[in-house]
This record gives sequence, C-alpha cells and structure tokens, in this order.
Amino acid sequence: MNRLFQKLNFALALTISIGLISVLSEMNTFLFGDAKLPIAISLYLLNVWLMALITMKNSILQSLNQQRRVAVAVISGLVIKSLLNSVAVAQFGVIGAAVMTNLALVCMLFVMYGGEVKHIVANTANWWFVGKLVVALVGMVGGVLIAKHTTMVLCHFTTFSRGQALVLVAVESLVGAFVFVGLSIWLKLFTKTELQTIPYLSTWLEKYRPHGGK
Repeated sequence: MNRLFQKLNFALALTISIGLISVLSEMNTFLFGDAKLPIAISLYLLNVWLMALITMKNSILQSLNQQRRVAVAVISGLVIKSLLNSVAVAQFGVIGAAVMTNLALVCMLFVMYGGEVKHIVANTANWWFVGKLVVALVGMVGGVLIAKHTTMVLCHFTTFSRGQALVLVAVESLVGAFVFVGLSIWLKLFTKTELQTIPYLSTWLEKYRPHGGK
C-alpha cells in the first residue's frame, strides 16, 4: 500500500507542477497583470513535486522510527541553501534563488532515499510507468499549447488582458486535463485498483461502472 500511495503521489504532484507551468504566462497575467519572471516561477513550481516526494518519504521514515535520516536530510538541505544562496542570488537574482531551493530539496531527497537516484523511482513506481507518465505529460502540454493558439486565433487575441487571460487559463486547463486523463486511460497509466484509492474518483467509478463489469 505504501508503494501504491508513493506512485500516486509521484505522478499527481508532477502533473500538477507541469500543468501549472504550462499555463503560467496566462495565469500570471490574470493574477498580476503581467507575465514577468516566468522562469523563476516555473522553477519554484517544481517545488510542488519535490516537496510532495519529501513529505511522503518523511512520513514513511517517521513511521519506521528513522528520524535521524530525516534530520540529516533537512540539515543537508539547509546547509546547501545557506552556503550557495547568496552567491546564486548575486549572480542570477531570483532565478538563482529558485535554483538553489530546488537543489536543496533534491539533496534532501537523495539523503532520504539512501543517496541513489534510482531509489527515488524504484521506491515510487518503475521506469515503464515513468515513461508512460512522460508521454501523458507531453501530450498534456501539447494540448495546452494547441488550445492557447487556437483560442487566440478564434478570439482574435494578439495580447491579452486579465479577462482574456482568465479565458485562456480556463480553456487550457480543461483541454490539458482532458488530454492527460485520456492518455492516462489509453496508456493504462493506473490500474483500476489504484484509481479506486483516489478520493471521490472511486465513488464515480463505482457509480458509472457498467453492470456486470469487474
């Protein structure tokens, strides 16, 4: 069961991060009136995925009474951030700070997973699953880009105001979600058993399952 939840956590957190990055320009315009600092914010959005992995692994280590490894991981991340952040910010500004934050989180993951990259995938999913997930994510981003350009052409947007940005975010999000779910089903990214562990989705699957279906 732990492996199952790690797999779902790995995939859903990464999907959320990539999804937010793919609509970032329009979302920034809607929220703040411009699309400044897209690279820095994109790097920070990767924290969603990294922190999800860290939180999940922390829970497992705590349940196994391995608090020492958690402490070492946290200290390692803080040391890297403290030592390198000022230099990175001086050279690259906000982007440097974002990179150092991600680097510190990656360091924490390495420590928590025993210092080997393969353990992060091996303990959460498998390479075949990751390959299918990448295909679904690429399709999702492609769908978002097509939706964006199609909407801009149909609505005659050259640049867009906050209201127009909201329309784009809504359309892109719906198309991206539809493409990702469609590809996930087609590629059999998750088994029925795994899908039934997701809150609300399990109820929907049970409600709309064909009579006599397994």
